[in-house]
Amino acid sequence: MFSASVFFVFVNLTFAASRVLVPSITVDNSDKNDFKLEPTDDGYKLTINRIDGFRDETVKEIAPGELQVKGQYKQNLGNDVYLLVTYEAGRSGYIARYRIYIFRSVTPHFLPAAVLKSNVG
Repeated sequence: MFSASVFFVFVNLTFAASRVLVPSITVDNSDKNDFKLEPTDDGYKLTINRIDGFRDETVKEIAPGELQVKGQYKQNLGNDVYLLVTYEAGRSGYIARYRIYIFRSVTPHFLPAAVLKSNVG
């Protein structure tokens, strides 16, 4: 009835240069999912890995009280179709680019040598 997941959480509180308290958290899960939040000199970095995609984000304080966010995430939409979103937020507003990737296995078709010879010059 209940499924159990094994994961480990490591928490370490550190001060970033911006004097904002950012915890350092790592979650390792046996199901290939993990989560990591790390302080940087001027902000933090967030990484989330899942079986069906990922998220990677960096937040920096570019001026007192002014943040810049950059990141991307990928999500499996099913049937070998993936969505990749790259985004940035800061002084110039919010900008996002969306890409859809379709992965299909292609079976090569070989032409007989006689067909190739007949089409040459």
